[in-house]
Amino acid sequence: MGDRYGQRTLVWVVPYTGSTIKYGFQTNADAATQTALGHTAVPANYPAGLVIGANAPKPPRATRKRTTGTDSSYCSAGSVSTARAAGWRVSPGKVRNGSSSARSKAVYVTVDGNKIAWKMPLTTYTAIGADRTALGIIDATAAMLDLVFGVRYPKLPRVGIFQVSGADGGNNISTFCDPEALDNLPAGWTPVRASQDAF
Repeated sequence: MGDRYGQRTLVWVVPYTGSTIKYGFQTNADAATQTALGHTAVPANYPAGLVIGANAPKPPRATRKRTTGTDSSYCSAGSVSTARAAGWRVSPGKVRNGSSSARSKAVYVTVDGNKIAWKMPLTTYTAIGADRTALGIIDATAAMLDLVFGVRYPKLPRVGIFQVSGADGGNNISTFCDPEALDNLPAGWTPVRASQDAF
């Protein structure tokens, strides 16, 4: 059982079978638990494909009762069978598809092979128009199950534009974009937040 007051370690697991996403999280699980559940330690230089703090997908969750308490942590998809055989109870992970609604559109940019997604308000989606392509923004579909929502890392850059319209002067519009688009933004667009984590 992990020490709740002990130092936490940053590790990653595969959230579902066939995924190339490295789902990162902090854990205080002991070494035996980490081995049983397929945790891989994250090195100082973050590997390609790592995401941290994602709301979706969520990996399987493993729980085991012991005389000293209850162990619980995320389990790598490839370790589910062996974890269950060792007495762990494993609940399924969750994925989120790219469905849109009457007020928002699911979109994404590709970073290190991962589809980093968010729900863009339909008014913003319409206002940006054809510039979405130059910003690296791609429409998601309801069939996509490999989208990553709500990440803390990687942090996407945000860009903005002032669009002149009507008697009120116009509107400031901003959105996330592909980091690689920063070197060749469409006319009128400027970085609002372009900082990235560095190691």
